[in-house]
Amino acid sequence: MLKLLTAVALLVAVVSALTGCATLTPAQRTALADYQQFANRVTQHYGRPEVQIMVGTSNAYGDGVSLMRPDGWMVLSPTLLEPVAPGRSRDFGFAHELGHWVTGRFGCGPACEADANAEAVRILVVGRPGVWTEQKAFNHSISFLCGTKSRQEAGRPVTKNHLPAAQEIADLAAHYTQYPAKTC
Repeated sequence: MLKLLTAVALLVAVVSALTGCATLTPAQRTALADYQQFANRVTQHYGRPEVQIMVGTSNAYGDGVSLMRPDGWMVLSPTLLEPVAPGRSRDFGFAHELGHWVTGRFGCGPACEADANAEAVRILVVGRPGVWTEQKAFNHSISFLCGTKSRQEAGRPVTKNHLPAAQEIADLAAHYTQYPAKTC
């Protein structure tokens, strides 16, 4: 038992050293627990191993996105744990990253990202039962991508491995032809 506790303490020390040890507020800890429950519902539904969430910066942009790693760890930006205005949600980005996990597709460029976007719609319904219907999840996903499109039009670079948001919107709409896609 002592060896196990020592190994756990060592792992915590290594992770803290590599990611920076951030103190989370009680509200952020609650949001993190909510995301972990979301991920657990999804992985159980898909029959995949559980995802472990680590809070830290996941990319060079530092813009509040998350990153799903092939080893089952998700790096979640602390900004995703901050409250949002009523009627707003950060669920699409989280669901998109889980889309990589459940499809098993990582780092293969725009095709992987398109698959993760399409799967994110289904993941929202599974991860937040009673909150998202498929159509509401689709509309939310399009809205998220419309926001990305606006930022790209204002000069933000296209995220690595992704297509421009306008193309990702068209691709997502092609997966869900039963719903009219709003225009941005």
